[in-house]
Amino acid sequence: MKNKAFKIVYGFLLFFILSQLAICSDNNFDELMELEGFLDKNKSQMTMVGKGKYTVEDDQFDKIFPFSTMVSEEDISQPNYFVGYIKNVCDDILSSNIKIKSGTGTIIKNNVDEVWVLTAAHLFNEIGDITFTLGSSRVTSGLNQINHIAEYKASAIFQHDTEDLVVVNFSLLSTTLKDKSKLKNYFMQRSHDSILSKKKASLVHYPFAVKDQRINTGFILETFDLYTIPSLGGSSGAPLIINEKIIGIHSGAVAKKGGNTEYKGKILDFYTHNSFVRLSDIKEDLSEFNKKIL
Repeated sequence: MKNKAFKIVYGFLLFFILSQLAICSDNNFDELMELEGFLDKNKSQMTMVGKGKYTVEDDQFDKIFPFSTMVSEEDISQPNYFVGYIKNVCDDILSSNIKIKSGTGTIIKNNVDEVWVLTAAHLFNEIGDITFTLGSSRVTSGLNQINHIAEYKASAIFQHDTEDLVVVNFSLLSTTLKDKSKLKNYFMQRSHDSILSKKKASLVHYPFAVKDQRINTGFILETFDLYTIPSLGGSSGAPLIINEKIIGIHSGAVAKKGGNTEYKGKILDFYTHNSFVRLSDIKEDLSEFNKKIL
């Protein structure tokens, strides 16, 4: 009886995931933009104010999403040095408003004056003024409060043939390093090894699109493209890291749990898991990134 129940649950999750992949393959990523929220397990860190409704204070938010602080520009062994904040500012012609799409990206190749960043494709279903800020606004006193390492502007974007992935080529605008040649050391290696068992991983990201870098830990599930690390809007495209190598890219949240929470005036749903794109499913030479969208 238990095995039958497990098969039903797994079958539902597989159907849900395949439906998300179908969305990606049609290059329609609007739905994925909405799939961001707290995981159900975070309820224990929140204050309940009504049936199925919770509120989050700033200090609670900081506990759920701990800061990933820059330490020293000489020590770039920490993964947070290769992860940056992506901002895509688009003009909405119909409403005469400006829309800002924010996410997280990771440098996978660095030639000092230009970098190649791996991130989620659904950040670019509209193309505007796209920038990449490397680093975090949270620093230790030893860095004289420098709030970023470098800033870049997008030059070209190449989309994966089927997955929610892009590689973005950015050109350097400015850097706070005295010797900009040190920038060539800022990139993260990728791992295309298959994950055959439950693994502990980290997510470095910018939840709520604030330039305070956060680092969370949780587990990758071996059977499906799911993991148990909290995320929010701004986390899209963030790297899942094992042994300081990227093994996957955050895409969205999976399966609403019911109930919601409020933080800074925004109502957010609870979800059971997050979904990601496994790099073991992606060719290492990036030969599947064939559609140029910028």
